Amino acid sequence: MRRFLYFIRDALAGNTAVRVAFGFSAFLLAEAWLYPAGFSAPVLINGRLFVIDRPAVVEKVLQRAGYRTGHGDLLDVDGRIFKRGAGAAPKISINGRAADMLAPVARDDAVTFIPGRDRTEPTRTAIEAVVLASRVNGQGEYVIVKSAGRPGEKLVARGTLSGKIVSARTLSEAQPMVVVRTDVRPEKIIALTFDDGPNPPFTGQIVQILKDAQATATFFMLGRQVVLYPKPVRKVWNAGFQIANHSFSHRRLDHVPAPDLTRELDDTRNLLFPITGVEPKWFRSPYGAESPALKAVVEAKGYRVVGWNVDTRDWEAANSDDIVNQVINAAFPGAIVLMHDGGGNRTKTVMALPRIIQTLRERGYTFVTLDQLVK
Repeated sequence: MRRFLYFIRDALAGNTAVRVAFGFSAFLLAEAWLYPAGFSAPVLINGRLFVIDRPAVVEKVLQRAGYRTGHGDLLDVDGRIFKRGAGAAPKISINGRAADMLAPVARDDAVTFIPGRDRTEPTRTAIEAVVLASRVNGQGEYVIVKSAGRPGEKLVARGTLSGKIVSARTLSEAQPMVVVRTDVRPEKIIALTFDDGPNPPFTGQIVQILKDAQATATFFMLGRQVVLYPKPVRKVWNAGFQIANHSFSHRRLDHVPAPDLTRELDDTRNLLFPITGVEPKWFRSPYGAESPALKAVVEAKGYRVVGWNVDTRDWEAANSDDIVNQVINAAFPGAIVLMHDGGGNRTKTVMALPRIIQTLRERGYTFVTLDQLVK
């Protein structure tokens, strides 16, 4: 033993690296002897014994023991995860005292752990309207409402976050609107319509011709024109003729987003109403371009959509004779005739109008507005 100790003394005296290694080994042996928990320690987790490698915080100990340490999840009403980690927080105590995930765990500690529980989104119960799609019978350019229909009601419970239905109970049945579209009328009546105005002097000239002939018509007006020429609008209205909405800008509306469609209608309505004091009832889409989205917006605003079935093509006619012949040859009871008082020089339309009125009247026709055509 003495020789061994002398050997150790000589080795330490002669080599710095050996001295360092010897000192570190001695420290580890002393640490293991004095503080055995520094290397392994038994702990209880929910009554089960686990041995940890070294002192650690609660989160690490639970994870090594196979526990999920995070919050529970938020579930929708179908039990599917709506948002991870948005449920209840886990509960932890060490030796009967509340603790958190960063609390240290020592030798022989007893850890009680309740995992974070999932929670389900709350629900809301409310009465909701049920509206059925309109039922349309037949085809034609104008609509007769046979039954106005009525919305139904149902009591619906929904998840407040997901919107999913939990339950639904019908309170009253919905009835669809029933309409008939037709081109045929037994009476020999015909509706003259003028688009794209007001447009002086042509709008005023057409109004005077109609008044002199004791005929009537419907004028589809553009908002952008009303801004420029409000006086012809008053002249049309004061003469007793019908005024309708033809959009604000006259652009194609079949591929326009719903908010823009709403503005096209509302901007023109807000210009016409102060002049006439009456809500426009009819809408004609520029170029006759329509789409399901346009139809939905227009009907939601309370308008009736109307096209035409006799097109004079007065905007490209070579002369007034062409316009007259186009109407006379195509006219039939209940027809809707398309002409223009705006969009350019309408001298040929103004020249053709008296002859159209005279010839059709000689054939037994009566001139009506769209409201009169669709009783």
